[in-house]
Amino acid sequence: MTATVTPAMMKYVHNSLRMSVGTSVVELSVDRPNVTIVTAPILQGLGSFKDLEWLIPAGTTTLESLRKTIIYLDSRDHVEKLTTFLERRLSASLRKRKVVLDYSTSLSGEWREEIIMKLFRDGDTRILICTDAAGMGLDIPDIDIIIQWGVSSILTFSGWYQ
Repeated sequence: MTATVTPAMMKYVHNSLRMSVGTSVVELSVDRPNVTIVTAPILQGLGSFKDLEWLIPAGTTTLESLRKTIIYLDSRDHVEKLTTFLERRLSASLRKRKVVLDYSTSLSGEWREEIIMKLFRDGDTRILICTDAAGMGLDIPDIDIIIQWGVSSILTFSGWYQ
């Protein structure tokens, strides 16, 4: 049903759906030993994005040399600016291949789901820059790096962990 239901909400759902007394609840750990969580200071300022240059090293010419990455930001404006910043670091041949794409609610649902997410799942897009619009229910097992760029008052711990 969900990964983040509280006991009170579970009781409400159980009663609302008139589930039988013998209903089972399956609880699994969120512990992921294959995930390493790292925090680091933003040295150059939130708007400069220079601290993210390492994602596309100078002279990168092959798609395979870029690690599959999602970067979350809190606003569509920052999503667009970071996309432009990283695209400028790409060689002309990689820029044409949609290696870096943005994903936000400003794009049509069809474009987001059928084009962007397909390209990212298939590995053609290597860096996806998005708001939390792309995070819920995302199941792509071969993502190497996930970055939450900046932390604001609207980011909750459960949202960050999701």
